[in-house]
Amino acid sequence: MKSIASSILVCVGLFVVYLIVVEAVCWINCPTESIGSLEPFCYLNDDGSSRRCWILVYTFELNGLTNDWTKMKLVINVTDRINYIGIYSRLSDYQLEINAYRQFNNILSFVSRDNNHIVSLSLLASLPNLVQFHMYDGNFYHFPIFSLFNKQLSRLHLYSFGIRSNVPVIRGRFVSELPNLEYVYLDSMNMLVATENIFSGLTALTRLYIRNLQLRNPIRTLSPLVRLKELNIHYAGLSEIDFLKQSPSLYQLTRISFWNNTIQSFNSDIFSDYTQLESLGLRVNSITIVNRTNFTKLSNLGEISHDNNQISTVPEDTFRDMPQLRIVKLSDNPITTISSKVFEHLSNIGTVHF
Repeated sequence: MKSIASSILVCVGLFVVYLIVVEAVCWINCPTESIGSLEPFCYLNDDGSSRRCWILVYTFELNGLTNDWTKMKLVINVTDRINYIGIYSRLSDYQLEINAYRQFNNILSFVSRDNNHIVSLSLLASLPNLVQFHMYDGNFYHFPIFSLFNKQLSRLHLYSFGIRSNVPVIRGRFVSELPNLEYVYLDSMNMLVATENIFSGLTALTRLYIRNLQLRNPIRTLSPLVRLKELNIHYAGLSEIDFLKQSPSLYQLTRISFWNNTIQSFNSDIFSDYTQLESLGLRVNSITIVNRTNFTKLSNLGEISHDNNQISTVPEDTFRDMPQLRIVKLSDNPITTISSKVFEHLSNIGTVHF
């Protein structure tokens, strides 16, 4: 009996130790006086097989991080389980070079935001498995800046980035060959793209968001994007969209969104080759006329958003060739009257804004 009891106690003891060890995986001990707060979060996989962790770094100074990183002591080595790192607030205006990331071989997602003013991305060479990169308020010295990205990268989000130069112009290729990159969001603080091959090498890109970034030659700039499905160009000073008719590589688009530009008019057949289009948004421009000839080939269109323009009339047959139309947004236009016949052929209509 004693041996059985002893065995039970040993088993219980081992189980307790196991729990302590498992929980210890999620704890990092670091000097709060220099780093601030470094708190890891962990969770089990759905099948309960292993624990995954990510780290959010809050409120620290860059010098404290680079100089004191080695003082941080892992209770148990979790670097091979951490797959997300987020850096938030108060980074000094220096290069972000964190050699310690060299041991985080499984980082899949990296986020930096809240005015960190990062000027160098040399640490990317230390993240061989990175698939998502989100950065806010970066201020780089030169382009190209992403030659260090690995070919697995699938999502790239840059918000309010700039160049340390007297001339806010992007020259040269923006990224290297990234055959798996599917999503790009660029907000560049009113810079001009002066080169035509900025997106060359992005053969898998399906979603592109451009904000505050002016394209000098949209036709040649966008022509390499042969798989693009969503094109969003906002706050870019876009005054005409004739390039759509001259860009066969874009004919497969399912979503077009040109919000907050200066578009006044366009050719009546501008969208005639975009037969797969499902959503069209030209809100906050200076468009004065819409009619049936604008939409004759858009039989798959489900949503149209022309809010905040200068449209005063909507002819009765405007939407006649769009049987899939569900959402129409024409609010904040000087429309005084509209015939009920405008919608009588739209059996799927569910939302109308005037």
